[in-house]
Amino acid sequence: MQIEPEALYGLFDTIIIHSEKKDALEAMVQSETLINRENPIKKLRLIFKSEPLEEEEILLNKILNAIQIMPDETERLISLSNETLVDQLDSSIQLTLIWGINLEGIHKYKIVRRNQTDLLLSDELGVIASDQSLKSKLWNCLKSKFIGG
Repeated sequence: MQIEPEALYGLFDTIIIHSEKKDALEAMVQSETLINRENPIKKLRLIFKSEPLEEEEILLNKILNAIQIMPDETERLISLSNETLVDQLDSSIQLTLIWGINLEGIHKYKIVRRNQTDLLLSDELGVIASDQSLKSKLWNCLKSKFIGG
């Protein structure tokens, strides 16, 4: 069956020639990349008891680099109360890492699932900075979640 070219033209609003199609696809990819850079998907929620000190920020940036997460891929919160903390979390982020806040029934350095959210409790950054054993425990948890083993 052969269709007249004029009939085909009527089926489409525009005709895309192969080279134009390639250019259009590249433009779409570049546009998508720019959107993702402007609003990156949050992979990690960080909840602190108080704002981290400068030296704690240095350690935090090293941790983020090790698990290949950019700072703009994190969401930061300061929690004034831990009583309703878990109930306020949503499942849109891969992991919520809680620094220096104890939650009943959740052990530190073990990833647990609560309200469709993975949680990891850790000591405060200042405590971890001076304890190689705690750094190792934290690294093992983060590695299993973000690096794959």
